[in-house]
Amino acid sequence: MLLIGLTFLCACRSFPVGGTLPAEDQLRFKLQNFHQALGQGDIAVMYELTSPQIRKRMSLEAYKKDLRWDKNAHRRRLSEITADLTKSCPCEQQEALRCVLVVDLLVKESGKAPYREQPLETWDFQDGHWSWVYMGPDTGGRCPGEK
Repeated sequence: MLLIGLTFLCACRSFPVGGTLPAEDQLRFKLQNFHQALGQGDIAVMYELTSPQIRKRMSLEAYKKDLRWDKNAHRRRLSEITADLTKSCPCEQQEALRCVLVVDLLVKESGKAPYREQPLETWDFQDGHWSWVYMGPDTGGRCPGEK
């Protein structure tokens, strides 16, 4: 769905699946804000909630281009998206604490029945703040490597 790739070299420290996340209330709040902005087509808010490492390398215009924002405008429908953290998958300490999360999304679009998705998302925690990095496909609530 949305794809931004970054490569980091690091000496990584792992955190277990389902472990306690720092500032989890803030993460849940930002998850909801990011997906609410996505549903309403507010790219500026999405960009502000994106990782500082991405924003250092990419202007808002480059971000829009990377997400094919303008190119896919005809496909985008305004929707109400409710997001909640289902569970954390392994986290690694890199430049920031980088966590893969399973997120539960409830999407309500005009003229369609509400539906749920559970994508994997990557979020960074750095300097006391969570920020969005990447959203992958629906995983059925599974972390990478889970059956």
